[in-house]
This record gives sequence, structure tokens and C-alpha cells, in this order.
Amino acid sequence: MYNYLMADLRRTARTAALRGSVGVFGALWAVLVFLWYNPTFTAEQYAAKVTGVLGFFPFVVGLPVFLAVYAEDFRCRALHTAIGCGVARGCIVAAKLLESALLLLGAAAVLALPVLAAPVALGLDPDAGQLAGLALTLGAEWLRALGYTALAALPVFCTQNALNGVILYVLLSSRTVYILLSLALGQSFVLDTLGDLTGWLFTGLLYAAKGQLLQGPGGLLPLLLAVAVYMALPTAASVLGFRKQELEL
Repeated sequence: MYNYLMADLRRTARTAALRGSVGVFGALWAVLVFLWYNPTFTAEQYAAKVTGVLGFFPFVVGLPVFLAVYAEDFRCRALHTAIGCGVARGCIVAAKLLESALLLLGAAAVLALPVLAAPVALGLDPDAGQLAGLALTLGAEWLRALGYTALAALPVFCTQNALNGVILYVLLSSRTVYILLSLALGQSFVLDTLGDLTGWLFTGLLYAAKGQLLQGPGGLLPLLLAVAVYMALPTAASVLGFRKQELEL
């Protein structure tokens, strides 16, 4: 598994689209900061505006990662080669998610440097809480992208068709699914019968955890719940589904 992971990681890390997505996101952030900045611009305004921009991380950066890790692998048949060499299917599913996590984490770390350094360089005098909030926001968006990857990988492995996963990832990362589910769960008959369930959605759990972590360690419970339900369970289902599939040559 380790050799497969490292070999695939070297392949995906060289993908032009992946590198370009980080550059595009960084350029978008830089242009917006340039447009926002004025003599009365404050650290609080910077934190609020950049938090909104970081919400696009799962789509702008996460989608190229998903394409590089899953779609490109099925196209070049590297996965078939790994199975032919004796790599277990469960290990492949886990390796793919770990690879995605490392690539997304690397991209987030690259973006974190200018995002956290800019308010200091611009003389906005941010306090520790504002910088911590930005760091936690970037961490939440990293986990959001990783959770969407775990969910979108399920149809990839169960159907051996990467396009199905790409479509689902786009719907998730563009918040289309979140908006539709929020509207459905916000209907009066649902609220009267089951109560408000919108807080149990993946995005809601992550943002709730972020807000609570700023106050103390109390945010760990919703964070662990989000990881368990929206990452571990889909990954386990992917392993089971992939094991039952005949490999298409």
C-alpha cells in the first residue's frame, strides 16, 4: 500500500491542473484583497471577507484534486495495474482518500501562508483570535473538501465510472446539495415532525465545530461526529462496494 500511495502521489502532485488551481485560488484572493484594501480597512473586515473566499476552496482546489486522484487513475488504468500486482482493494480505497487528504492539506498549507501573513503585512494589526479563526476556517474547508471526496468516491468505486463521482463532487462542493437539503429540512412539516436537522449536515457540523473550537475544546465532539459519519462510513461503503465489483478491463 505504501509503495502504491507514494507512486500515485508523485503522479498526481505533478498534475498541471492541480498546481494551476492553487495558483488561481491564490490569484483570486490577491485580487480581492487589492480591491478591498483602503485606509479604513480593518482586520475584522479582512477576516470576514476572506472567510467567505475560503468557502470556495473545496470547489476550486478540491475538484482538480478529485480529478487527479480518481478520474485520471481510471483513465490511465493505474488502479488496474495495482490490483494486478496484488494490492488489496480496501487498501486502494484507503490510499486514495489518504492521497487526497495529503494533496488538499499541501494546498491549504500553501494558501495559509499569504492568507495569515497579509493582514500583518498590510498593517491591519490582527489579534490572535482573528488569525486563529482564519486558520480554523481553512482547516474546516480542508475537511469539507475531504468529506466531499469520501462521499463522491463511493459511486466511483461502486460503478467503476469516475464521471459519476465527479458529478456528485461538483454538486457537493458547489453547495447545491447543501442548499437543497437545507430547503427540504426547513419545511414546516419536517420541523414539526423531526425538529431542525440542518445542524446535522456535514457543513453545519464543521462550522459548528469551528465556532466552538474558538471558544475551547468543546468543538471536538461535532468534529469527530462529522468525520465518523461523513468520511468513515462512505469509505467503508466504498470498500464493500468495490470488493463486489468485477474489475472492468
